[in-house]
Amino acid sequence: PYMRVKVNKKLYLQHRVIASVHIGRQLFASEIVNHIDGNTTNNKLCNLEVVSQHDNVQHAVENKLYCSGSAWHEARNATKSL
Repeated sequence: PYMRVKVNKKLYLQHRVIASVHIGRQLFASEIVNHIDGNTTNNKLCNLEVVSQHDNVQHAVENKLYCSGSAWHEARNATKSL
């Protein structure tokens, strides 16, 4: 579950807004904001990095975050909302 922020009645992914402000420009659609610790609710700047899709998947595989369903939530120490 990614946190979102509303600006002028439009929702944005919070981690992408934080990364955009930090680098001083809007992100390209091809740029991915990776959560270094794998916790998608940890949007601290020190936990975010702008990477390619390939690097994002590689990070997930290397850190055993590449999974789905309840395993996805367990890997990120997050609870699944019902």
